[in-house]
Amino acid sequence: MSRSKSEYPVTRLPLMVLAVALFSHSLLAKGVYKCIDSRGHVEYTQFPSVQCMAAQEVRVETGTADPTAIERLKQKQQQEKIAAEKKQESALLKADQERFEREMQEYCNDLRTNLDQIRMTPRVFETDAQGHRKLLTEEEREARIQEKEEALASQCDPNKS
Repeated sequence: MSRSKSEYPVTRLPLMVLAVALFSHSLLAKGVYKCIDSRGHVEYTQFPSVQCMAAQEVRVETGTADPTAIERLKQKQQQEKIAAEKKQESALLKADQERFEREMQEYCNDLRTNLDQIRMTPRVFETDAQGHRKLLTEEEREARIQEKEEALASQCDPNKS
């Protein structure tokens, strides 16, 4: 059994009017209040609180912002983004440079060790692509020593070349 709108009791009308009045009042109340409680904590609310020691209405400006201020803010944000990207790129380049320097140091250390071994060992063997060991002649050994010294001079000790 359904009722038509005309059958609603008249007693509901004041409740609806009251609800609309309360709701519209909260929509129209645009004030902001700064409340300080007994412990000194600050709270901002739409309505003054009973627990507040002192409530002050705070004026809140609304409306459109200055277009030039918005543009300046956008430019500042863009500049900050570019600066952050440059900083990140710089950090990546620095990390790459440090890694390259470590690898070069390791390469040079290996080259020096290899040169010392060739110089101190009269009988030097070399393994070919098929895995066969071959004894180097004295001329071949001297050529390897010369190659290692030239690589050291050009790649590891550039000031000496």
